[in-house]
Amino acid sequence: MLGVHLLSKDYDREEFRRYLEKSPFPKEEREGWFWLDKNTHGVKIAYTGSPDILPLYGTNFKNRAIYVSVNKVQPVKLHLFPDARYIWRGDFVELHNDLEKDGNYRQGPDYFTWQENLKKENIDYLFIYAYHQVKHPVFPVEYKWATEHPDIFQESFSNNRIHIYKIIR
Repeated sequence: MLGVHLLSKDYDREEFRRYLEKSPFPKEEREGWFWLDKNTHGVKIAYTGSPDILPLYGTNFKNRAIYVSVNKVQPVKLHLFPDARYIWRGDFVELHNDLEKDGNYRQGPDYFTWQENLKKENIDYLFIYAYHQVKHPVFPVEYKWATEHPDIFQESFSNNRIHIYKIIR
């Protein structure tokens, strides 16, 4: 039993360092996860750009991670969008643009509505991924909004694929 306990302690201590070294995910994402795990505890994180949320919870699920809607439908439940349509093509930027069209869960993005949703959810950090499967990093609209409002979004970590902001209340 002692062996299992020691292995568990080692796993907890080394989990995110091992992500950095061995995970098949893009290095920049792993760096963001590592930073978040080392610098947060008991926070609520909003994410956007990618559905890779499990690492955002951190060691022993010490944080909460949720998607925060850019429109009035919060929380987002995909069954609330029966008319959702998108087309899989080689250009994933177009796919993400489709998700902002009428009927889809990111329809009608609005900064002020998103800001209210962040407040209602008591979000502490915003984790923004660049879209996957695009030639050059392209970020969702939340990145533009965060950079336009540095009085609310304090950049805590960034690289060419990840931006993490602490939300100032």
